[in-house]
Amino acid sequence: MTRKIRKAILLILFITFIHNNSLYALNPATHKAINVAISEGTYNSFSLDLYLKNNLGLTSGIREILTENNSVQRWLELGGEYEDIPYWYLPYVRSLNHFHNPITEKGFKGDCLGSSLCVSSTVWALMPPGTQSILTGNYSWYDVRDYYYKALTSADKTSRDTNFAQTFRGLGQVMHMVQDMSVPEHSRNNGHVLKRGANI
Repeated sequence: MTRKIRKAILLILFITFIHNNSLYALNPATHKAINVAISEGTYNSFSLDLYLKNNLGLTSGIREILTENNSVQRWLELGGEYEDIPYWYLPYVRSLNHFHNPITEKGFKGDCLGSSLCVSSTVWALMPPGTQSILTGNYSWYDVRDYYYKALTSADKTSRDTNFAQTFRGLGQVMHMVQDMSVPEHSRNNGHVLKRGANI
C-alpha cells in the first residue's frame, strides 16, 4: 500500500469519526421535510391532495387552510416537528417514547418509573385516546382516528377545521414514529439527545 493511499484512508476515517455524530437520528427539520414530501407525492396511485379534494370536500387539498392560518400540509409538517419538540413544552420529552427493541419489546431503558414515559414506541403510538400525555398532548393513532371522526361528524365549520387540524398534526406525529424506526439507535437503548444535529 502506498503512502498516498494510507493517508487517504486515514483522512477518510478521521472525517468519518469527527462527523459521525450527525448520523445518529433524524432531526425535526428532516421529519418535517419527509412529511411535506409525502403529502405532495403520489404513491401506488394515491394522492393525498386529490383524496382531500375529491373525498373530503377540502377544495384546496393539502393547501386548505384549517386553524391558526395553517394548511393541511403545514399541520402534517408541524406534526413531524412537534413529536420531538412541542412548541410550548420542554423539547424531547415525547422522544423518550421513540425507542423499540424488537427482541425485548421494551422502549428506552424499559418502562422508566413505571409511567407513560419510556414505553416502547409501538405502545406509545397505539395508546388509547386521551392517554398519551397531559403536558404534550394526545396524538396516538387512536387519538388521530378520534379527531378524524369528529372532523367528519361535526356540525359546524369551526369544529370541523379544529378537528381536521388535530387529525393532520397527529398524522404527522404518527408518521414521525414510523420514520424513527429507520434509525438503528431507536431500536436499542441508545439515547442521542446531546449528539449534534440529532434528537433522542
